[in-house]
Amino acid sequence: MSKTTTGVAAAGLVMPAWVPTLETVSATAAALVPVLSALWLLLQITRFVARWRRGATE
Repeated sequence: MSKTTTGVAAAGLVMPAWVPTLETVSATAAALVPVLSALWLLLQITRFVARWRRGATE
């Protein structure tokens, strides 16, 4: 338990050094996730329609 709390305390001390990187990653994720989600949904719909046309719906 002592090692865990020491690690958490050390991470908290260096947190200000991570903030710019975390903000960049967060902004990138916020931009990419909706686009990737829409593409994934389009792929699923396309595959469903293709199966449906063949008569193999589940």
